[in-house]
Amino acid sequence: MRNPPSVIVKVCNTSQESVNGQLGVVIQYNEDRGRYLVHMAQSQQTIALKPENLVQGNTIDQVKAQYLLLTKDPRVRQEIQKYYSLAKSKLPPSVKPEYAAIFLGLLLLLGIFALGFTRFIMIISMLLLLGMIIGPDVVAGGRLNFNWRIIASNFPGRCRIVLEQMIPMARGKVSDKMAAGIVALLLLFSARAIVFPTTGRGVSSSPATANPTRSSLSTHAAYKLGFDDAGSGRDFGFSLPESGTASASSAMYDPELPPFDYPGADFSAYAPPKAWHQKLGMWQVMSILNVGRTVFEAGRDPTSGVFSFQFAMTNLRQAPPMKLGLLGFSVYNIVKVFF
Repeated sequence: MRNPPSVIVKVCNTSQESVNGQLGVVIQYNEDRGRYLVHMAQSQQTIALKPENLVQGNTIDQVKAQYLLLTKDPRVRQEIQKYYSLAKSKLPPSVKPEYAAIFLGLLLLLGIFALGFTRFIMIISMLLLLGMIIGPDVVAGGRLNFNWRIIASNFPGRCRIVLEQMIPMARGKVSDKMAAGIVALLLLFSARAIVFPTTGRGVSSSPATANPTRSSLSTHAAYKLGFDDAGSGRDFGFSLPESGTASASSAMYDPELPPFDYPGADFSAYAPPKAWHQKLGMWQVMSILNVGRTVFEAGRDPTSGVFSFQFAMTNLRQAPPMKLGLLGFSVYNIVKVFF
């Protein structure tokens, strides 16, 4: 078994039928006894088992085991009860925490529906980052206190603390001003990606040069005209109807075919290829953050906090396939903007 204490296993072929088929997490290996210490997800007991009695769990087993570990662990129940009581004390007496949670869930779905999933997640990430930075000053003394002078004066130092928490290898190497600049650039770049998302349309549509007669053509009719012109050696757009020739355009309009849905499109104007910096969008921002966080978490020594590239490669080779797939997808999202 590699990488204990995180590997999920299933027990099999033991003399105790009640244990067979149960899931657990490997804590460590006892070399003297030649057995693995396994913390069982259902019973919350730790037992010693031989290697031949353990099979590494698949993806479904991992999800099921993690769910059992969370729901059966008394420490988790205690934490849930603590936060439930805290939420209950902050809400009006007539409002239960579960009702508030349902309301927040509906707001979450409404936000995703109105803004789109990617844009909504980006906004939430920006708000969480700002909350981590200015939160300690806002709730100082146990109550809300929006003293903007104090928040502004402490902002660079708070940025450095948050940056060192996110990137341990930056500890002691980044000043307050540098950290504030990095956070400001990240927030500005994220805001740009939210307000001006990249689009994949290749046809430029300008209301000033709109030709309503041409735009009434169906996609099929426009392609056929272009094909016929190319086959006959005529210039591009030769057979397109001029403005005002409503009879020609209506004759070529086929209601049974999907319409050419670029309102006001000019067939003679096409957008030039975009530069790499114009292709950067929300997906690229999220991918950069995911790659950085994954690599730094894999390469950080938990005892000393020092980042090691060799340690990162070792842990990434042993990472679950799902995590590696997300990492590869993020790298692809970053690299594709250059091509």
